[in-house]
Amino acid sequence: MNKKRIAFVSQSIYFKSMYGDSLKDDYDIFDLEHPLTDGDYTELIKFDADYNIFFRGEYVPNEVLNQLKGCKIALSSEPFPRCINGKWEFTLDSVARYAEFRQIRNKNFDYIFHYDKHSLKLFKKDNINISGEFLLPVDLTLYNSELNNKKKHNVFFIGRATKHRDELFDFCKVRTDFLHIAHGVQGKELVKCLNDSKICLNAHAEDEISWEPRMQMMIACGAFVLSEKILPNTYLIPGKHFIQYNGTEDLYNKIKYYLNHENERIKISNEGYKAVHKQFSAYKNFSKLINDIDNKKYDKFISGEDIAPNYYNYKESKYKHLKWLNKILGKQLKYIEKNDNKEDCIKVLNIKNSKSFKLGDLFFRSIKKPYKLITFPYNFIKILLDKY
Repeated sequence: MNKKRIAFVSQSIYFKSMYGDSLKDDYDIFDLEHPLTDGDYTELIKFDADYNIFFRGEYVPNEVLNQLKGCKIALSSEPFPRCINGKWEFTLDSVARYAEFRQIRNKNFDYIFHYDKHSLKLFKKDNINISGEFLLPVDLTLYNSELNNKKKHNVFFIGRATKHRDELFDFCKVRTDFLHIAHGVQGKELVKCLNDSKICLNAHAEDEISWEPRMQMMIACGAFVLSEKILPNTYLIPGKHFIQYNGTEDLYNKIKYYLNHENERIKISNEGYKAVHKQFSAYKNFSKLINDIDNKKYDKFISGEDIAPNYYNYKESKYKHLKWLNKILGKQLKYIEKNDNKEDCIKVLNIKNSKSFKLGDLFFRSIKKPYKLITFPYNFIKILLDKY
């Protein structure tokens, strides 16, 4: 019997750890490095996969999607604004990422899944009918534990430097053996670094609660992990599968403590290892996703116009000034968050109505899309005159 075909389209340095070679025994696999904007998809079309799985699917042209005969699946992995216990959590970075992602609403995918269930409310408010949540798994055939009793490094972190991370790490870096690799290491080299380190760190790029897939990837390798608070979930539990820290001082104190308590490190890492191998197997999770799609468990995505519902007439409301996250979420997105948590909306409004924010956003858009420089002087004057 012929194997079914799966094509993965991704930036391998970020996403290959989530599938790798885990499915090759049961499926014919084609792996395409994501060309993002103006790339060549000829080989993908020629492969004629039964299932085409895209990471960062918002960048794939409809001209390509329309030529694919098999099922087209987009997996969303970026941190977006999310609602946790009735409160919206976001930074300007996560808002900007969502603004970029919104172009997917016009893409001809069959299914779209997002890794964070706490953002599902945002999609619903924005009329993007995604199919559901999909936990980002780990290729356990590669990212696994290697017995190593002689650790070379006290502390290890992989990820780009940001202001928030520098503020967390700088104090610790000058006081202990601390290996920080920003880019360029993946696969077996990365597994070796993880197994060579007594403590592996997770820190968010911005001062915002999130859940990076490096968490399950590190724990899958048997690493003992210290992490900032991650999104509430039932899979990775602080104090049981990893240790949570809060700020620089707490991080440094916990580094000192756990460097001197190896048995406690081993106990935590063993519990985490079992949890990840049970819940985050790329083979099991992708096989289940495909089986569920075949059995029509999920609603299909329907592409549509860039519109959003008007939940109530804000002109008649005492909260008429609360146009939550407008403009930066797309000029046509104007909705009001209909709940009692108005404080968050006010904070965003105060930031977004400032000239400095509007000018910064204008410069950012002009640099990212040079053709917008044509209207730059006009919009610049409008901002200065409070007409923008």
